[in-house]
Amino acid sequence: MSILGDAFSYLANVFSGRIRHWTTAHNVTLSQQWAKVEKLSPPFDGIFKQFLVAAGIVVESFFGPNRKSEKILKVDLRMISSRQFEELYSLLLAYFCFMLYTVNPFLKEQLRETLLKIVSSPETASKLLRSLEGVQKFDMGALAGVAWESVVSVIGFGDKDAAGQLASFGIIAGHAYVDAARRIKAELNVPVSVQ
Repeated sequence: MSILGDAFSYLANVFSGRIRHWTTAHNVTLSQQWAKVEKLSPPFDGIFKQFLVAAGIVVESFFGPNRKSEKILKVDLRMISSRQFEELYSLLLAYFCFMLYTVNPFLKEQLRETLLKIVSSPETASKLLRSLEGVQKFDMGALAGVAWESVVSVIGFGDKDAAGQLASFGIIAGHAYVDAARRIKAELNVPVSVQ
């Protein structure tokens, strides 16, 4: 998109109220979640900060006002409530925790306990963890499918069976997780298996 196209897109987002809604519904939710994470002790504060950044990338990519995924997922972000954003972050943090403790089982109990303490919707996070643990083998596609189905259910936009949406989610969430895991390994000296 050209600079002029970006400017028109930004103005359309301002005048339509999408920027205002993003600020009041999403950014407030993210700030509240960040404040909870900052109160954690090391290394969990660092782990969850990285997961929160990764979750923010996924949320922005699919639901943000400047997303580039309009052709994949039609969504009116003004229809997503603060509560839905809270549940979305609960799901994404649970998904990333599952990925980390699957390759580092010694962290499982502490990560789960910490996750359920800090997310706004522990019941949503617990339900996703149970579903992910029900996947027979560590299959990234199957795990992404389970997580995407939960995202669609919580947000109310998207199609859990749409191959393009699922692939986009798997790729974006997968890259965000891998980047977070690399930073966790490098900065916090937490052993992480990163492919």
